[in-house]
Parts: sequence; structure tokens; C-alpha cells
Amino acid sequence: MESEKTIKNLLKLGLTEYEARIYVILLKNCYMTMKDLSELSKVPYQRVYDVVKMLEQRIS
Repeated sequence: MESEKTIKNLLKLGLTEYEARIYVILLKNCYMTMKDLSELSKVPYQRVYDVVKMLEQRIS
């Protein structure tokens, strides 16, 4: 699956597994709730906010 290959490449670049999963989902669907993001990425809902915050810091 293309997403899994992308996730593996993002891991090689230093992202955590949760960051990589969320990043791939956001590339495909930029407008969604945190609950939807959690369900699609299979990242626990309690962690989604922290992971998104870490991705924002990596980008800035």
C-alpha cells in the first residue's frame, strides 16, 4: 500500500510512527476533526493533539 511505504520513508526521516500516520492522513484530508484524524490514523485520541502539535513544531 502506498501509504505504508510513505510512512516507512517518513520514519527514516525521523518522524515518530504516530507523526507519520497523522501526516499521511492530513496530506489526503486537510479538513477534519481530531476524532476523525484519530480514527483514520489509528492514533489514540488522547495523543492526537500532542502529535499534531509536534508536527507543527517540526514544520516551523
